[in-house]
Amino acid sequence: MQLPCCSKKYLFSIALSLLTYCVSAQGHFGFQGGVNFNGTCNNKVVYPEGNNGFHLGMFVDIELKNNFYLKPALLYTQRGIDISHSSLGYILYPHEVYSIEEVKFHYLQVPIELNYRVPIGPVSVDAIAGAFVSLGLNAKGCDVNYFESQDGEDAMFKRFDAGFRYGLGVHFFKHVGLSAYCGQSLVKVFNDKEDNEYFNHVSYQVALSYTF
Repeated sequence: MQLPCCSKKYLFSIALSLLTYCVSAQGHFGFQGGVNFNGTCNNKVVYPEGNNGFHLGMFVDIELKNNFYLKPALLYTQRGIDISHSSLGYILYPHEVYSIEEVKFHYLQVPIELNYRVPIGPVSVDAIAGAFVSLGLNAKGCDVNYFESQDGEDAMFKRFDAGFRYGLGVHFFKHVGLSAYCGQSLVKVFNDKEDNEYFNHVSYQVALSYTF
């Protein structure tokens, strides 16, 4: 998925504007946080594993009609990968790995979800579907920010990310919530112009929330 830089900024601005509008609308404000179990979807095994992170932020729960709820959020979220380095190059000598570099991606993320909520006594169950856009704040590895160009070269990773998410949630007594999500990126985050190598973020999240 390739988008011009201006289109990426425009899309992220639209998401923030929608979030701001939803905050001003009648709804219930809340906080959520939890753990991210990160992975990748890729065409090579240069990036074989993800490493875990966390997310933290705020949301607005807006009741629509017929048990449907709109839930936009603003989150700080952390993803990560482990890069395998070889002494003479991965393609020529894939087994001569001498180090593993951990790269942490720090994003400002705007997910927008549509929830279908089924009340069952003091408990309610949500079926969750939605989308997200993310703007990279930092991609830290070996004291280098891989979202920025190095020595005149293009940045290794793209700051912009977007995709879809889905999951299930449970609410206890309308205030405390426990949710599990799967988030799939649609952007080839590795900045290879020839598209010989790529990977997309995949993240499984468990979140605890409180709605006021």
